[in-house]
Amino acid sequence: MRVAVLGGTRFIGVALVEELLVHGHEPTVIHRGRTEARDQPDVPHVHVDRHATHDLTGAFAGVRPEAFIDASAYSAKDAAAALAALPEGVPAVALSSQDVYRAFHTFLTGGRALDPLPLD
Repeated sequence: MRVAVLGGTRFIGVALVEELLVHGHEPTVIHRGRTEARDQPDVPHVHVDRHATHDLTGAFAGVRPEAFIDASAYSAKDAAAALAALPEGVPAVALSSQDVYRAFHTFLTGGRALDPLPLD
């Protein structure tokens, strides 16, 4: 399955892309392109301004995703821009900042989670 991953070229996104590859998916990372992660998996990536709906529309048209994961929506405006550019009918998943920062804390502390897991 072709999966567009918006943002997330660091930590969480890298792990996400690696997991997609393990399960036979074809991820393409779409990000702002200011920096590249050193250990980023070797997958196609597109540099865009996530706030420029036209740029995102073009990126999605090139990728032709069958699914979409937004790993960097920091606000409702960010999510709205991505959804406005996404082709109709493509299933989407967004990681909330709470999920991302909770997981990042766990990573930085060597696996010590903020809350007992699983959350219920």
